[in-house]
Amino acid sequence: MTGALSDLKLSASRLRLDVPDNLPRFFVDGDLIGQAMKQLLDNADRYSPPGSLIAISARLESTRS
Repeated sequence: MTGALSDLKLSASRLRLDVPDNLPRFFVDGDLIGQAMKQLLDNADRYSPPGSLIAISARLESTRS
């Protein structure tokens, strides 16, 4: 995600990351995920009140019922 952030004019002090270290690895297209993250962060910056916090989180959810 560092690459996605480097192109943005977003202050790091506005970001809060909540991503556990123990998430399992999975394979994705890094370029597409980077583009999606850049677009989401750009939209969050553009449409949120100035100076507001932007939070990014991830978690593992069980799909078993």
